[in-house]
Amino acid sequence: AKVSSLEEALDSQAAEHGAARSDLVAVVEELRAKCAEMEEGVLRAQERAAEDASAAYCEVDQLQEALTVRERDLRNAKERASELDTTVVQLRMSQTKREMYVDELHEALREMERRLVDDMN
Repeated sequence: AKVSSLEEALDSQAAEHGAARSDLVAVVEELRAKCAEMEEGVLRAQERAAEDASAAYCEVDQLQEALTVRERDLRNAKERASELDTTVVQLRMSQTKREMYVDELHEALREMERRLVDDMN
């Protein structure tokens, strides 16, 4: 009877250990599945981060190129403005010379008119 009771107790403990072991195996499998899922999530996040970084680098390159073009355009515009300033100065000088020449012509005409008037008198 004692042996039988011990056997029953052992069988009961074995069953409990088996159930506990099964529970632990299930928990371990669940944890492995969650870890695999998290690893996949991390990999996807890393891929997205790499894509975002690549897109950002492309955008920076495009902006740098646009800036370089604008800087060149600005230099060209400044050179053209300087050329136009020089042209304006030259035109003003020419205008001043023409005005002086016209003034001299008017003076000469007035002098000729005076002589004609004097000659007619």
